[in-house]
Amino acid sequence: MKYKLFNYLVLTLAASSVNFTVLNNKAIAGNQVSQNPTKILLARKVICDPMCREVSRSDSFYIISPVGTLIDNNLPKFSWSRIPKTTSYIVRLSSSEGTLWQSETTNTEISYPQNQPALKPGKAYDLTVKAIGAEERETETRFIILTPQEAQTVNNEVANIRKQNLAPQDTALKIAELYEKNNLTSLAEKNYQQALNIAESRGDLNGQAWARVKLARVNLTVENHKKAISLLKTAHVNYEALKNKELSTQIAQFLGEVYDSLNKKQESIAWYQQAKTGYQQLNDKKRLEWVEKQLNRLR
Repeated sequence: MKYKLFNYLVLTLAASSVNFTVLNNKAIAGNQVSQNPTKILLARKVICDPMCREVSRSDSFYIISPVGTLIDNNLPKFSWSRIPKTTSYIVRLSSSEGTLWQSETTNTEISYPQNQPALKPGKAYDLTVKAIGAEERETETRFIILTPQEAQTVNNEVANIRKQNLAPQDTALKIAELYEKNNLTSLAEKNYQQALNIAESRGDLNGQAWARVKLARVNLTVENHKKAISLLKTAHVNYEALKNKELSTQIAQFLGEVYDSLNKKQESIAWYQQAKTGYQQLNDKKRLEWVEKQLNRLR
C-alpha cells in the first residue's frame, strides 16, 4: 500500500524573521544529497512516487545508523531500533550489483565484517534488517559515502565555522545545519543534540526549543516519529512558556502534519485546531486558510 508522504513543515529563523521551508523526504528515499530547502509559505502534500519506500510511516522499526550520507567511514557500524520478542535480526547489505553480504545477530547493532571489502565512496548501498520472532518485521535504508573531495569540502566548511569564534551553542547549530544540508544525518543529530545540551545547561529556553525543532526534523528523516513528536511537543511547551505565539502556533501545525502523515486522524485534528486558533489570534489569514482546508479534509 502506498502512503501519502508529507513535505514536513520546518521552521527556520533568519535574524528576527520567521520563514517556512520544506524538507522533502523523497530526496532521502531516493538517495539524493539534500539541497537547500525551497522556501515557501505553506507546506503541501505530495503523492509518493516510485522512488519512495512503500512502508507504513507509523512503523517503529527503523535503521538508526547509517542513514543518508557518511563523510569518511567506509567500514561503518550498523544499528537499528529494537523490536520486542525478537530472537534475532538478519542484516543484509546490497548494491546495484546484488547482495554483498548477509549476517545474523541477536543484538541491535553489528560492526562491518572484517572479511569484507571496504565500501566505495560515491556508491549507493542498501541496508536491510529483518526481525525474526513472534512477528517478522523488515526495514531498510539507502546510504552513500562521500568521495574524498566531497568530504574535504565539508571538513573545510566545518573548520571555517569553528574559526568564526561563535558561542559554543551557535557553533554546534551552524555545524549541524551544514551536516544536515549535506544529508550527513547522524552528524547533524549529534551536533543538534550538543546545541540542546548547551542550551539546557545555560537555562536558555528559547535555544532549547529551537534545538528540539531541529532534532525533530532530523528524526523525521530517519522515520523515528515517536522521538520527533516528543521533541516537538516539548518545543511547543517551551514556546508557550515564552509566550511566543507565532512559533508555538507553527509547531502546532507541524505536529498536525506529522500526525496526518501517520494517518492518526484525531491527533492531527487536535493539533490543526490549535494551529487554527493561533492563526486566528495572529490574524495570519493565509496560514489560517491552509489549516482550515486540512481540517475540512479530515472531518
